[in-house]
Amino acid sequence: MLKIDLAKAFDRLEWSFIVSALARKGLHGHFINLIHACISSPTFSVLINGQPSHKFKSFRGIRQGCPMSPYLFVIAINELSVALNEALAAHHLQGISLGPDCPSIHSLLFADDLLVCGQATMQEANSMAQLIHHFCYISGQTPNWAKSAILFSTHVSQTTIQEIKQVFPVSIMDNNFTHLGHPLILPAKNRTAAYNFVIDKFLNKLPAYKANMLSHAARLELIRSVFSAIPVYYMSNILFTKKFIAKLTAIIRNFWWTGIRENNSNKSLCLRAWKDICNSKQEGGLGIRNLQAINEGLLLAAAWRLAKDPSSHLHLVLKSKYFHDASIWTAISTTPKSAFWSSILKMLPKLKDHSFYQLTQGNISLWSTPWCSLWASVHDNLIIQPSGYIYPSLVKDLWIPGQKVWNNDLINSLFQQPLASVIVQTDIIHQDCPD
Repeated sequence: MLKIDLAKAFDRLEWSFIVSALARKGLHGHFINLIHACISSPTFSVLINGQPSHKFKSFRGIRQGCPMSPYLFVIAINELSVALNEALAAHHLQGISLGPDCPSIHSLLFADDLLVCGQATMQEANSMAQLIHHFCYISGQTPNWAKSAILFSTHVSQTTIQEIKQVFPVSIMDNNFTHLGHPLILPAKNRTAAYNFVIDKFLNKLPAYKANMLSHAARLELIRSVFSAIPVYYMSNILFTKKFIAKLTAIIRNFWWTGIRENNSNKSLCLRAWKDICNSKQEGGLGIRNLQAINEGLLLAAAWRLAKDPSSHLHLVLKSKYFHDASIWTAISTTPKSAFWSSILKMLPKLKDHSFYQLTQGNISLWSTPWCSLWASVHDNLIIQPSGYIYPSLVKDLWIPGQKVWNNDLINSLFQQPLASVIVQTDIIHQDCPD
């Protein structure tokens, strides 16, 4: 895996490359000309001895702060992804696969931070280097090899590593390397420890605000706008331990009562339980967000996106590696597993308790897909039938044949109460759309 940092990515982007990227998207020529006029017409001047120089024009690059610039940059950089897809289709690159029937992964692109994946062979390294150099030549980009890095599998020999490093003059990734603010390599035993820098971010904010000089109302606004927002980005990918959440909460709590760093003060006097302060204003609290609830809510949203869109690339990758012969609803814990998937597994029971399919066709599994509010107890409430009995496999098998109506006699013979009553009260939508 090769992490590439582009040097001065906005400033180096060629206008002709932007125009060709827009044309490949199928945009109208007149619209493209308007975009070109917007990025090529601005003039600049610089201060020399305190005096502005004569105005001059640039011949490439897009401006920082321009509302269009992020969109144009993403469209232009997407051409690298297109080129990688074409190389993959032509078998010039193989990418990496995490399991049987797993779709190939060749790149993860976000703005000017690029992750490119491939096999650890000289043939693939040369093909990738040729593609990257060609892209940089036509787009005007230049890789910053000093800030770039490479990661090899533990099964790659030292000879191969040294040969590939001759192609890419970069350093080897260590445990401190990050991508988009996240650690790329997490320790297997204590993954949360890799996020200790989040605690440091909390502590480093306090001296800047001179919080002990602020009123409680001002501290409350800082907690809501700054401290509650800092960990949100990281919480969407990993379930922090209760001990870690407690450390973050302690910093916020001490900030609220004293306005100074916890380790620089004596034990503060708390006049009210923190859980009461975190209650909503309607319940007599101050509405401070509960970090544990935020963490679980973000991961529940991620789990719901995976369950709702089984055709997504992320779902296909996780399925091929962790629940190849099952659905996400019946996935079980296996080792080893990534921090993200481990967090999703911990959230699945809560998701199962609060979500189920709306029934329209009944073409979903009776035993492995949530389809009623008490679905989690379907197996526990099953009435064992005589030997040779063929149990229904789909939800529609519980309906009267040819009708979207529950077969009460069949349901009462298969399931105990109160599950049987819940099933017959479950709504069936009389539409032809999928469940």
